[in-house]
Amino acid sequence: MFDSLLQRFGGFFKIGFLAFLALVLLIPVQMVRSMVEERTDRANSVKREISSKWGGEQSVGAVRLDVPCTVKSTDTAGKVHESTVWIHAWPQKLDVVGKMETEIRKRGIYRVPLYLAGLDLHGEFRLPDPATLGLKGAVPRWEEAQIAADVGDIQSLARPAVLEVAGKAVELSPTGEGRAVVPARVEDQSEDDRVSNASSVSELEPTPRLGGAVHLEKAVVGGTIPFRLQVSTRGQGRLAIQPLARSTSVKLTSDWASPSYDGRFLPASHSESGNGFEATWMVSNLNLEVPMVWEGNWRVAAVPLLGVRMVEPVDDYDSSDRSLKYAFLFLTLTFLAFFLFETFLDTPMHPVQYALVGLANCLFYLLTLAISEHIGFDAAYWIAAGGTTLVISGYAASALSGWGRALFLGSGTQGLYGFLYTLLKAEEWSLLMGSCGLFAILAFVMWVTRNRFRGF
Repeated sequence: MFDSLLQRFGGFFKIGFLAFLALVLLIPVQMVRSMVEERTDRANSVKREISSKWGGEQSVGAVRLDVPCTVKSTDTAGKVHESTVWIHAWPQKLDVVGKMETEIRKRGIYRVPLYLAGLDLHGEFRLPDPATLGLKGAVPRWEEAQIAADVGDIQSLARPAVLEVAGKAVELSPTGEGRAVVPARVEDQSEDDRVSNASSVSELEPTPRLGGAVHLEKAVVGGTIPFRLQVSTRGQGRLAIQPLARSTSVKLTSDWASPSYDGRFLPASHSESGNGFEATWMVSNLNLEVPMVWEGNWRVAAVPLLGVRMVEPVDDYDSSDRSLKYAFLFLTLTFLAFFLFETFLDTPMHPVQYALVGLANCLFYLLTLAISEHIGFDAAYWIAAGGTTLVISGYAASALSGWGRALFLGSGTQGLYGFLYTLLKAEEWSLLMGSCGLFAILAFVMWVTRNRFRGF
């Protein structure tokens, strides 16, 4: 009776065992995934280490004019008091032209893309009128005017920043001339002291800032003064521009072929080729929700940004991690192929043989990870796939009693690797292709087994 039950339901027991075995083999798969995460963390650590010495993500572009004004007031006793109120203004016009030259630095097996950005910022200020801010009778002290400029991380400057205002060079220092330029954080300000809203694509006004005295002795309210700021900065990953002006235009070019445009504003036009990219932005102050002229204490706002991020065309660790997500499916399809051969050829396979085939598939992912660190993911994938297919085919020649059967099974295994590779590269089409592929495989299995299992 037991033999009769085993003969009748043996297929179900075998399928149940194979499902359990596939679940157990997810343990070494998870160990490989942990290895991928560890190597990814190590690569990111190397990037942070190199960035700390070369330069990290840079944010450049805010040029602000600061003018002290004398305000007189009379108390109840008739005594006249003088106080100073600072008026701040962003440029009337700002044009930014930049070029990013990239290079790859290596630390062991890890590659880190870096850039050297040369930026030329020029524009003009319209000298603010205190009366428009409700400061009637306030007298601007133009000779004490100052200018503050954000040039990103000062330690990452490839050479000293050069600023000219009205044709005269301005001596820049981290604290400005005569008055420290020390930013406060937004949360330390009252609601009335904030000058713009926060945003997920904005950032607090960066520190440190450079500043200097401009001495506008012959300035008049409503007049304009030109300025030009030249910055050469080193960075890694991202370059952002702060479009703080009534009208801002930005043009960036680079030899990096795979940019990712981010920030609140996307480029008005852009082009990419194998030799690099070129992008142009046009931003109006109406897009910023930031006042162009204000009075009060030094304050910091959430600054809207536009920028570009250097994206590596192929992230080997990300590709390895994506391939691991299909591990259970791949194991299941491999076991299904062996099970069908075993069923139709009446060549029983031992559970240990299934386990060894499953372990070979698990080692495929580890081989892909290890080799990809030296020659890239694509080549590593096919080397590991070819080696695994060869081992499984040779093993199947003995298990299935014939090289012809083994070669047929090996061809199917290599086809599965090709199917997985296609899914990894398809990205947007991977779900559709994967669903259609699995449906086709299921339909094929149902067709070839339509007359095999009858009764219960």
